Amino acid sequence: MCSSDLLDIVWIASNCRVVDVSENVPFPDPAIPMADLPRYSPESRAKYVLEINGGEAVDLGLGIGDQVEFLGGIAGLYGC
Repeated sequence: MCSSDLLDIVWIASNCRVVDVSENVPFPDPAIPMADLPRYSPESRAKYVLEINGGEAVDLGLGIGDQVEFLGGIAGLYGC
């Protein structure tokens, strides 16, 4: 499986800090029924989720406690 077949899920709290990162999550197999797909959730409560290419969180040095700032069209809309 190559990194383009994987996602990193960055879980972000309402205070705009990273609370967890699920690394290298595989894309779901379309043959698996929805009820049987694995579920992913953060270790701590999160309000926002950012999905990026698998391996990018490590490459960018993203980790728990990092501050997040929303940019572009959503800059300032959600407090981050």
